Amino acid sequence: MLNDAFSLSKQELVLLFTLDGRPFTIKVIAKFHAGFLLFENTPYSKGSNALACFENFYGHKVKGVEPHLYNRSFAIQFDNGAQLIFKCYDALINVIALENGEVSDVFRESIQNDWTYDEAEFSVADQHIIARLDAVSICEGTFYVYKNAGGYYLALNKTNDELVLQTNDAPEASSVFARYQLNVATFQQAKISRIATLEGELKKYRQQIKLSEQSIKQLVHESPFEETGHLIMANLHVLKTGMKEAELFNFYTGKNIKVKLKQDLSAADNAAYYYRKAKNKKIELEQMEQKLLSMRQKLVKHEELLQQVQQAENSKQLKPLQLSKKQQEVFPFKKFTFQGFEIWVGKNAANNDLLTQKYSHKNDLWLHAKGVTGSHTVIKHKAGKPFTNDIITYAAQIAAHYSKNKGNALAAVTYTLKKFVRKPKGSEPGQVVIDRQDVVMVEPKIS
Repeated sequence: MLNDAFSLSKQELVLLFTLDGRPFTIKVIAKFHAGFLLFENTPYSKGSNALACFENFYGHKVKGVEPHLYNRSFAIQFDNGAQLIFKCYDALINVIALENGEVSDVFRESIQNDWTYDEAEFSVADQHIIARLDAVSICEGTFYVYKNAGGYYLALNKTNDELVLQTNDAPEASSVFARYQLNVATFQQAKISRIATLEGELKKYRQQIKLSEQSIKQLVHESPFEETGHLIMANLHVLKTGMKEAELFNFYTGKNIKVKLKQDLSAADNAAYYYRKAKNKKIELEQMEQKLLSMRQKLVKHEELLQQVQQAENSKQLKPLQLSKKQQEVFPFKKFTFQGFEIWVGKNAANNDLLTQKYSHKNDLWLHAKGVTGSHTVIKHKAGKPFTNDIITYAAQIAAHYSKNKGNALAAVTYTLKKFVRKPKGSEPGQVVIDRQDVVMVEPKIS
């Protein structure tokens, strides 16, 4: 019997069953452009961030499991005739709910093709494909997990790679493979990300070092301010207050030089001004050289760290190779709370797309001012807690406030579940298509 089903993210689905009086869990994970199935016989603790899925199936008994011959899919059949179809298509792994011959819900809703059910998809009729698959030499009823240079893989026959597991239990083989390969993929992605971050830092430091070296060179080759002060002091008798410039003989070079003067200062004060500049230049030069030294030290440190990361072969070796500077992610939307619900509001057209396409769950309630431009607004779904009229009205008032209808006494606001909101290919930022909707009239305001 299916007791519960929920997603922990757009990448992970958990199905909680009871099998012979004991807990039985199926996890579906879509990560790293691949799909994984894990089977567990231990109790599962449901977190507060869980979002309910396939609620119509709760409490129904499993009638059987039907594998689809010559296809990477199978169906769990329930006593009411409904099915959960598992499409194990690598990066396109998905679970779809089939009721009365139609798709009623989808785990990964972004895979648009899975909203349409085609029975022929699960029946391979091509005799050429069937013949090729039948020709593969397999050890029937035995499953293998192997390790090679690229990671881990499942097999139905013996190979020359390192054997990790041999079992007659398909769920065990799938679970062991998933755990090992997820660890490898997590490490590889973390390593790639760390390398990219370090290479970005190195590029930044090299640019800063180049600019600092140019600035120091320019400062060093400027006319020495102290010498200019000496020239002014040697010509006090010819320099008068009010002069902007004077041509003086430079006894350091044996040539005449034009010296800029401040009109409101006397000759002696102009000399003092250049002496101060000479002192400041020395301090500035020392500071620039110290900064350059610090950047060069950081460059060397990051180069060493990059080399260590590149040589890391597992997560244990990679873990201590952390950058000291932590970057905090700023929450990208306006946020409100009401009666325990969170309401997220987009800031502009591009931000609306980010909210609706990347940060919203299919069971979130989506709102938008009807017929005018405005912010996408989302009430975040809470498992077992319905959207009441009060929360819908409150969020609609916010949606109307952040729209062109802000100044109206009343405004119409569309609302629907996020799963009924689509973004057509090639559409403008913020533009969407709504398949089902309701409308509420509210006063635009923020309470």
